[in-house]
Amino acid sequence: MNFFELLNISPGVTAVIGSGGKTSLLRRLAADSVVILISHRLYLFPELDRVIWLENGEAKVGTHEELVGNTPDYAAQFDAQRGEQP
Repeated sequence: MNFFELLNISPGVTAVIGSGGKTSLLRRLAADSVVILISHRLYLFPELDRVIWLENGEAKVGTHEELVGNTPDYAAQFDAQRGEQP
């Protein structure tokens, strides 16, 4: 069983999101669903209800705003990526 079969998702949809799909597409796909988004591109994270930030084996959980305020490395990474979104 591959990754897509395991999570019951379409590789095509995942590729669209991963290659810079618009936030509105993510919102439509996620309506009334649980979505797990794994990404190093943080521009979508302000739209999420909850973010889990993994750093040095420790997980920090909160909203984007909470993590920006409480997690310096998260805030620095987000600031460094401003302007990179498609």
